[in-house]
Amino acid sequence: MAEVIRLSSRVLIFADQRIIGEVCRLDDRSYADVRDEIGHVLSAVH
Repeated sequence: MAEVIRLSSRVLIFADQRIIGEVCRLDDRSYADVRDEIGHVLSAVH
């Protein structure tokens, strides 16, 4: 079970990076700005 949890959290982190990258592209903002803004939401998910 721990293996599954570890894997799914890695997948979530990867998905988060793609989402942040997409928001940066659409909003023309820096990665750090977007990451800081939605970071608290993402950490709640993890």
